[in-house]
Amino acid sequence: MNPRMTEGSGDAELLTSILEHHLAIRRLEDLRLALIAEIDREGVARQAGYPGTVELVMDLLLLDRRQARRVVAEARDRAPLGAEHRGTSGRDP
Repeated sequence: MNPRMTEGSGDAELLTSILEHHLAIRRLEDLRLALIAEIDREGVARQAGYPGTVELVMDLLLLDRRQARRVVAEARDRAPLGAEHRGTSGRDP
């Protein structure tokens, strides 16, 4: 925490709260990208009748094509999600 904030002040609580929420959002975003990467690796989009992962993400997450392309590209750049986080046994890409 920033040393300029006094302990126990309402401002410090607000700032702590926003930081905690920000970190939670980052963790969820990391998980979302890992799941999209796995969907992409496993070919789930084609199995579900979509031409590719971008189209599935567009439909599922209600994103336009530009946003979906960006999310899928970012997911592909990330490390794969391990089976221990999914609660299932995964296969190698």
